[in-house]
Amino acid sequence: MTGIPCWLNEPPEEQPQMTVEELEAELVEILRGMPYEKYLETSHWKHKRKMALERARYRCQVCNSNMYLNVHHRTYENLGNEQLEDLTVLCRDCHSLYHHQGEII
Repeated sequence: MTGIPCWLNEPPEEQPQMTVEELEAELVEILRGMPYEKYLETSHWKHKRKMALERARYRCQVCNSNMYLNVHHRTYENLGNEQLEDLTVLCRDCHSLYHHQGEII
């Protein structure tokens, strides 16, 4: 499923009663169905990104630079439901090295 669930167009009394867990699962499914570039524009991603930056104290986790920081997905397996351990803060140079060499020394 992608996009907004069709039941959101229904009057509230006709919308399905869902648990928090079911709503979270539906949200993750919607987020995973988005093109990656669109996902990076969501408030969900912006919040996760901010948490990763704060955890890394706004420093590259490889070279300690505080310039041109990116938040890199270590895996896309949990896209839309990332854990902080799935994310690594890298400066532009270290991020570029990773994507060209496949690893960071």
